[in-house]
Amino acid sequence: MSTKRALSLDTVIRRASEPIWTPDPDTAALTALAVTVALLRALRDRGLLSEGEIDDLFGEAAERLRDTPALNLLIRVQDEVERKSEE
Repeated sequence: MSTKRALSLDTVIRRASEPIWTPDPDTAALTALAVTVALLRALRDRGLLSEGEIDDLFGEAAERLRDTPALNLLIRVQDEVERKSEE
């Protein structure tokens, strides 16, 4: 294989392995939270997770996030999950 062809093949492989789109970190985080809220609500509404189990989940997370700024966000997410979805 010629050096020119090898370099061309290397370029194609490298481009194929690069991400097509890299989300903004803030957008990615907001999207992940929205999906999490929707998923937990769906599991609760379908009876697959009880409200007590969801409380336990948030309680365990709160223990891990104690004394951090993220705890306030966790509380807001929990409030959003507990709010009954408008139908």
